[in-house]
Amino acid sequence: GWAHSSPVAATSRTPQRLDLPPGRVHYQVTLDPSQQADLADHAIRDQPVFPAAGFLVLAAQVAAEEGLALSFGPLSLERPLRLGDGPRQLQLVLEEGSIAFHSLNPAERAGGWSSHGRLGLTHAPGPISPSSAGLAPESAPFAPGLAPEGAETLDTAGFYAALGRCGLNYGARFRGLKTVKRQDGRAWAELVRPAAGGAEGLLDSCFQLVAASLDPEAAGGQLFLPVGLEALALATAEWPERLSCEVRLQTNPEPAQVQADLIWHANGQLLGWIRGFRLRRLPRQAVDWMFPAAQLPPPEPALDPASWLIQSHWEPLAKDPAQAVEVPQSPSALTRDLPLLDRPLLIGAGNQQAQAFGSWASAQGQPPWRLGFGDPLPAGSGPVLVWPDPNTAEPQTLATQLLALVQQLQSPGPQAPADSNTALPEQATGFSTSGHRQPRPLWLVLEGDGPWTGVLAGFAQTAALETPQLAWTHLQLPADPQQQPQSRDWDQLWALATTEASLLWRSGQIHGQRLKRLAPERFRFVSEDPGRLEALVRQPLAPTTLVNGELELAVEATGLNFRD
Repeated sequence: GWAHSSPVAATSRTPQRLDLPPGRVHYQVTLDPSQQADLADHAIRDQPVFPAAGFLVLAAQVAAEEGLALSFGPLSLERPLRLGDGPRQLQLVLEEGSIAFHSLNPAERAGGWSSHGRLGLTHAPGPISPSSAGLAPESAPFAPGLAPEGAETLDTAGFYAALGRCGLNYGARFRGLKTVKRQDGRAWAELVRPAAGGAEGLLDSCFQLVAASLDPEAAGGQLFLPVGLEALALATAEWPERLSCEVRLQTNPEPAQVQADLIWHANGQLLGWIRGFRLRRLPRQAVDWMFPAAQLPPPEPALDPASWLIQSHWEPLAKDPAQAVEVPQSPSALTRDLPLLDRPLLIGAGNQQAQAFGSWASAQGQPPWRLGFGDPLPAGSGPVLVWPDPNTAEPQTLATQLLALVQQLQSPGPQAPADSNTALPEQATGFSTSGHRQPRPLWLVLEGDGPWTGVLAGFAQTAALETPQLAWTHLQLPADPQQQPQSRDWDQLWALATTEASLLWRSGQIHGQRLKRLAPERFRFVSEDPGRLEALVRQPLAPTTLVNGELELAVEATGLNFRD
């Protein structure tokens, strides 16, 4: 069973019970990508991350070792377990009817143990003999079935490539899906164990089928991170070389989450099921913050705590303005076959603003509709560009208007036409050809560098995390219209929006936000305009000589609070 003969149990990741006083049950396992090659095959933005399936496989081994039934739930995962170059220690602690997951980086023991979540346990002894291979079918969320005729067949190579564009990189040992079909929120797959693959890879491949049912291309670059489940049951048999998996999406009142039920079976036996499997949508802004695309170089050894500080800055995305920027094809790019109601909406722009964008969009056959703040939105699912007029901008009013606009865009109900004299075709649905709603592109275009631009940019950063139905892009332009992008520049700007959450146009070049480590010199922050984070300026601080009664402290960590 899971304790002795599963493919994973034979590896070095078998949890070992620690020798502790009675009443304390701790199991420990070492996770080391340099020694366990499959761990490097599950990565987000090229950073190895221990899979959610890995927590469940280890928990099943511990439960089998303790003589407990392999039925669990609920599961709550609090944070991802990132794996670096060195080993990590993971402990599974049995306490209060559950298994708690804690990790430690031995190279940074001062940081202590980190909690990653908790899985509920069924304490009744369970049958663990090899002869008890399958689960009772009536216990599953639904009965196995075949994909209906007409179900869409998914190209698995294209599917994994789409996941890679979203930031989720699977190596060979986590690519168990061989054939996939989907229809109306349901998906069916045949899985084959990859060479040198284990139970984690097969179970994770079942989780991947949930993403397949959602259509990752229509998800607009969003990554789905497992955060929990209601109930899980596993058979004690070994994972076979081939099996089938089925997924059914379920409704979830939380718009930032996706919920599904899963079953997997082979040779007429039910091998496992999950009820209420939950994934959280991570827009690209959240992925950028949690898993930066470019890894920072390790800091040089220094006693000065300033060497630990990181600052964002703008970097050109092309060295030469005339040099073409290599960018992915934009799934939201304007095309000539878009319906009339998918024309871009240009909101708030004055008569002299956005002329270059209007020319570019018209050349694509999609001249924008100009609306004012508060105007009824026409039906459709086309891109929305909020472009405030800096001559009439007032921070509080603009923030209120932008909030009202976001609420309208999230409303599922029909919207009024922009011109009652215009004969409108059938209302655009905002769905892809596979029937899944696509995040609607929402651009916030700000001119100049005044207090109001900082207010709206901060609002957009927060709103992007709370509105997965919208694909946010913040574009910062110079105040001088002569220094702003020309019509020919919008091809690159539009395409880069699929990979960059924030863009800056400066001196005829497109810039993207990147992170850099601050030099370990003494400095202080001063404010040119109190009340705005953007106004903080870093200035050198000359060394001082202590006098009687003075004390210099090196602070390892501090907090900064702001009045809401």
